[in-house]
Amino acid sequence: MARNKEKELKIKQMLPPEGKALAYIVRPAFFGKVAKLGLECNGTYIGTTKGQRFIYLILNPGFYTFVSIGENKSNVQSTLEAGKTYFILQKPMRGVKKARSELELIDEMTGRNALKKCSLIEVINIEEAVIPSSFEYTQEDLTTGPLPSVNKSIITMAIIMGTCMIPTIIITIIALIIIWR
Repeated sequence: MARNKEKELKIKQMLPPEGKALAYIVRPAFFGKVAKLGLECNGTYIGTTKGQRFIYLILNPGFYTFVSIGENKSNVQSTLEAGKTYFILQKPMRGVKKARSELELIDEMTGRNALKKCSLIEVINIEEAVIPSSFEYTQEDLTTGPLPSVNKSIITMAIIMGTCMIPTIIITIIALIIIWR
């Protein structure tokens, strides 16, 4: 446990590596602590937050869109520069079925104070995640727009839901035919 605290403290105090930008996405609020909110960076899923947690990213300089996903989608766009540290505040809010959220780019002092209230989220393979900046797109990509990112688990879930819905739809249609006779 002490080793994890040491690692977390080093991450909170680190400087961006040479030629890279450092971004912290912080969610210091206790409100909505158990509500999960997904996060994407330039269309790549980077993790899920809960209250009083943070995620960090080491990124190439460039233009990035960070998206918080709950009942709604909220985004922040920024051009990240090498050697700089950025803080993005994720604010949970009440929703109808699940939590809503809002993202906001905040100054370093506010960000450091928020970071003190948060614990690190263990993100699987975040070091291996390839998150392109928009400057890495080819000219063709820029004219046609970025290629859509598709989450395979969402497609799998949609297929499962679709196959589960077919028997329900058939039974409903049969029941309606019987009732209307």
